[in-house]
Amino acid sequence: NISRACKETAQIYKIPIIATTQLNRAGDVGRGRTSDDITLAAIGYSDAIGQDADVVLGLIRTKDMALCNELRIKPLKVREAAMDEIVLEWDLHGMRFTDRTPSLEDFSIDSEDESLDF
Repeated sequence: NISRACKETAQIYKIPIIATTQLNRAGDVGRGRTSDDITLAAIGYSDAIGQDADVVLGLIRTKDMALCNELRIKPLKVREAAMDEIVLEWDLHGMRFTDRTPSLEDFSIDSEDESLDF
């Protein structure tokens, strides 16, 4: 009922509504599971949220990522667009969030760069 009411309110007032839920035990990273195992079915109350939500994002932070102040945002459902995963530098002390997602530009070789002979 809650997710349905949120959806109806968003449609009536033409506003976005952001809600949170946690993963169920199937979404627990660790114990033999990886962040790639997280799907829409791993969120709590996933049947209702999966039907009503237009966008569902999973926030993933492993122990290694916590040491590096990183957070991965994985799209679990995006109704009307394509979305790639995002990696953020997650600095809660300074309240700074910086995109650290590697792009193809980071790996391109400029024509001015030295050529490599093999």
